[in-house]
Amino acid sequence: MLLMMAQLPPSEAAELVIHTWYSARITEAMRAAINEYVTKAVEDVVRKVKDKSNDALQSKNWVFGKTEITIRLSKQQWNTVYDILNFKHELKRSEEQRRAVALAPERRDYRERVLAPFGTTLFDHKTSGWLQKDSASPLEGWSLPSVSTPENVTLTAKEDINGQLYFHVRNSLEKFCNRIQKGLVKARFVVYCVDAAVLPKIPNALVSQNSNGKLDRIEVSNIADEAYLGIRKVLILYGHLLKPPDVNRHACLITLFLNACKITGMMMGNDRNELVARARQRQVFKYKRNTFDLRKVSDFRSPLMYRFLAGMSLVRDHDMIFQTYMDSCGFLPAADQAGLKMKKKNTVVEAWPMRLKKRPGENGAEDEFDRLTASSCSGAEHYVEWTGRE
Repeated sequence: MLLMMAQLPPSEAAELVIHTWYSARITEAMRAAINEYVTKAVEDVVRKVKDKSNDALQSKNWVFGKTEITIRLSKQQWNTVYDILNFKHELKRSEEQRRAVALAPERRDYRERVLAPFGTTLFDHKTSGWLQKDSASPLEGWSLPSVSTPENVTLTAKEDINGQLYFHVRNSLEKFCNRIQKGLVKARFVVYCVDAAVLPKIPNALVSQNSNGKLDRIEVSNIADEAYLGIRKVLILYGHLLKPPDVNRHACLITLFLNACKITGMMMGNDRNELVARARQRQVFKYKRNTFDLRKVSDFRSPLMYRFLAGMSLVRDHDMIFQTYMDSCGFLPAADQAGLKMKKKNTVVEAWPMRLKKRPGENGAEDEFDRLTASSCSGAEHYVEWTGRE
């Protein structure tokens, strides 16, 4: 996709990238563009690595004005990419596989969520099987206020949130293409496909030009959750790659915790504490101004029940739960060992971006509540920023 966005006219590139990512079908013209700008380049690498071992890393570099793109994959990975680009899906079989998952009668609660007017490309290139979960939604990860803007609403039916997402994504991609093609920003992309625990150990893998091997900012998604690498390993693996404060006092490592509060809250037994649960229920009813129908809320087949449970998560005391999580995981000793310190206040990204900002009764509070409960967010999403010690 980076190759297409760096070379094709922005409007064409944006449309092609959306189809490549979401669509089960592409036009012949799109297929030809992918072949011209991507497949031929991959084919060239596959020829060069023919006699190398499967785990040998091979780099391919492109320079477009101020934009540099480097892809470093093993021989086996290059071959897999080439196979995917050349694979001809049996359309009828692939659509049957998708319907069997997305429209399974026993899963009517999760009807197929498609980014109109597309389907999905996530078919296994060997079996044509559909790889996504039946509950997968293209809206996950996007900010609903950014998607459902007045401008996007005028371009679609009023309630067509997926259609609004299409225009939002297309507009974002066009802006990105314009920035890199017009040289408005100097960008270098280095793409790997390796375990996050291995990446920092690859020689020069994360070295940027004129950085002396140190970086201004590192974002590691949620691999610091204990279910993955955990905070200690992440800080040790990536912390030493940050520029020291005397070189850049704004350099920081950003960690995201998605599961910490949910798992810790369950272990603490908060959900089983009747007094705590009732207090949270009253808070939810305050946001809905007592418009929740108690009969429907108690019906596990009712969509209202799922929204009510989502609201219960939003009003939970995540600060207290996360403090317990930090203590149990040894955040402070881990930071000391890695030579880092946790920022008292985030300066790059909001600490609790999906938290309810308005109190019950405030102007716009119910709309905010409805928007968050309609999303895939729980309010427990938490960013923690780290910087080097003075």
